[in-house]
Amino acid sequence: MKRALPALTRDLGRKLFALALALVVWWRVHQGIALPESREFQIVTEPGTATDALSILVSIPDGWQLIDPRPGEVRSIELKGIRRDVQDFLAGGVRAELVVTQSDVASAVDIGSVQVRREIEKIVWPDETRADRLLATAENEPFALSLRRIESDELALGLELIDLVEAEAFPDHLTPAYGELYFEPNVVTLTGPGDAIANAKDLNKELAQDLFEPLRVAPQENEVRLSLKLSERALEAGLTIEQENVQLVIPVYRTVVLPFVIVPPADLLMLGDPNDPSTSWQIQPNSYGGCQFEVKYRHHVDIDPPPTEAELRESIVFFVHLDDLPAGATTGQELPINWVIRDRNELADSARLQALKHAVTLAPLSEEPESRTVKLQKLD
Repeated sequence: MKRALPALTRDLGRKLFALALALVVWWRVHQGIALPESREFQIVTEPGTATDALSILVSIPDGWQLIDPRPGEVRSIELKGIRRDVQDFLAGGVRAELVVTQSDVASAVDIGSVQVRREIEKIVWPDETRADRLLATAENEPFALSLRRIESDELALGLELIDLVEAEAFPDHLTPAYGELYFEPNVVTLTGPGDAIANAKDLNKELAQDLFEPLRVAPQENEVRLSLKLSERALEAGLTIEQENVQLVIPVYRTVVLPFVIVPPADLLMLGDPNDPSTSWQIQPNSYGGCQFEVKYRHHVDIDPPPTEAELRESIVFFVHLDDLPAGATTGQELPINWVIRDRNELADSARLQALKHAVTLAPLSEEPESRTVKLQKLD
């Protein structure tokens, strides 16, 4: 070891210079060798939508849709050349374009789908001279595209297409009116492959059952508005909606009067022919005596001030129309009951009365005798 150390350190400057010179020569030679390098390019179908520095814009004819690769996916392309050439080619990003012409899809119009293959060299590159040089000896498979013909059809929106989830329970004073929900707009235009549209409109198909993302309902005053979005499955099937910002609206009512039970009076008010004074108003024994009805009131901001339970009890009137009275009704066989909120005292405002008609609901609570059937109806 003692003999080797002087040999290593003798003329150290020249030895270090020789080592550095060897590294420089190796680096220069390496830079001049054509080596393969793979780069991933993002596939897009709309100009200006690329999020990666390297992208290929696939231009397709109107009425067709790119299915594979899907927009946003990446494809690997091999470049082969000296490193400096590759670096210069990629510097600042690459925006290439692959054009599918009408003649490429003309033979598949009746079929609805087509496969298009393009040699990598046929892609339009911004630096064509350098691209030709880097792709000439690279090992790349032809670029394969799958396209499907797209169609459009209207879809009526309904609750059967939506999965509602209460993310948080509503407080006692707020009641969501799921039975009165509606959509804005209530009809949308689906665009995509014909078979996907057909499956989306068939409630027996899985796609229709999973067409939209589940909607999470959280408590709100007056109304809940939720934006509809197509599910991942629908997007994978190639479906889009032409309308923007489609919303589901759920009215929300304030509960200011707790449910209470009301029993019709012993005597029944019966209405006859309004043009015949002798039959316009008659009092008959109540053939549904003992029946109980639950009154529920759902408040809305249009009703101000809100009514009290006493006001509602005073204003709900039960009656029947003599003209509609079935045979035997007065003997307790069958009696269709109408009810209405009449103009009483503080409820004199007609607009308020109209609003109350839609805010009050009645439901029978009693089991009816076998000899009698009660039909509860509402007079609007």
